[in-house]
Amino acid sequence: MTSEQKAIVYIFLPKDGYVPAGTLEHFPLEKRSVFQYGKKYLNRPNALPMDPVKIPLRDLIFETSMGQPVFNIFRDAAPDRWGRHILSIAAGTKAQAMTEFDILTALGPENRVGALAFGPDPYSGPRANATWYQKNPFEKPAVSLKDIARYARRADQIDDDDMDDVKKDLAEDDLFKFFVPSLSPAGGARPKAIIRHDNQDWIAKFPKRGDIWNEPLIEHACMTLANTCGITVPETQIIKEEAIDILLIKRFDKDKFGNPLHMASGFTIADLFEDQPWGSYQDLANAARRYGAASVGEQLFKRMIFNICCANTDDHPRNHAFFIHREKIDLTPAYDIVPCRYRFKEYNLALNIGTHGRQATLENALSNTGPFGLSKQEGMHIILKIRNTFNCWPDHFKKAGVSTKDMEELQLRFSHSGTELKI
Repeated sequence: MTSEQKAIVYIFLPKDGYVPAGTLEHFPLEKRSVFQYGKKYLNRPNALPMDPVKIPLRDLIFETSMGQPVFNIFRDAAPDRWGRHILSIAAGTKAQAMTEFDILTALGPENRVGALAFGPDPYSGPRANATWYQKNPFEKPAVSLKDIARYARRADQIDDDDMDDVKKDLAEDDLFKFFVPSLSPAGGARPKAIIRHDNQDWIAKFPKRGDIWNEPLIEHACMTLANTCGITVPETQIIKEEAIDILLIKRFDKDKFGNPLHMASGFTIADLFEDQPWGSYQDLANAARRYGAASVGEQLFKRMIFNICCANTDDHPRNHAFFIHREKIDLTPAYDIVPCRYRFKEYNLALNIGTHGRQATLENALSNTGPFGLSKQEGMHIILKIRNTFNCWPDHFKKAGVSTKDMEELQLRFSHSGTELKI
């Protein structure tokens, strides 16, 4: 580990492609980072801010808070748990042994979500900095979705304690090396891949070791049901390969021409930290409004209500995101909507809902509607409409192909919100 790690941050701008935006310096021993925009970038009329909250378009030196290894916006651009798992397999080491900078800069632009990428200098463009191989291990795409499904299953079985044996295998197993480009940092802990399907870009999500049900199919059913409830979601579909269901989610981080779009998570927009309280849906709505997303309150309220109904307790701030424009931000489509795998009589969401904290009840949701730009009566109208639509979930899930056994499990989650709303 060196005392300092440095990279040029690139960003994709419409009509210009990837351009150098500034320099990121990481000090791993001190657990801090520094970023500064390039003057040429600041003079671009179409320049986008890295992060309108902490790194606005200013000719300043920006530094992370004490003990924060990288800025939230760059943590958004880095692989999450599954991506880190894959990188650790490729590197033949434990993910914990890699610095945040190592993880952030390992992949090239073709394997990323969003518009950010990294490179060693401002001249040669963004590229992978996976120093554990002499050649770029991410340069060859996986052969097919069938192959990716097989490799995803294999990777899911590998624990940190197996790394030494895996490292030996990598020298002899080229195909195993090359599954890495598709299994890239789309967030979360579930095996996933960035793929091309029917000449379009998708994220594929696979079953995971320890699943209690057919999660790809259930997530597809939840997403499509959310859409009928008036929640904006990306297109999803189910494909069967290797005798398993694979969920395909159309990428919303690209425009209609396939160009990357700049995004930030709720952690970034609300200026939160992983190891501190995550606040509330109301806080997220207020933060979005401060940075120009004036009309997203109703969509966030609808998401909150739907998450209550389906017991989606994984609604943390990284599972909400915003497009970053030059002067404002916009809410992205909703994603990662799936019921909690555990059975409880009552559920708490990850974010606070109302005066009763994180308690997942419709009464709690109605207790503080003002920050969403809604009156109590308007909130009541939305709740009743979503609940009435949601109560038809058995027919919706059956049509989606969810098994009777899985629906019995879901019934235990979906019934907790009750049928009566007390005011």
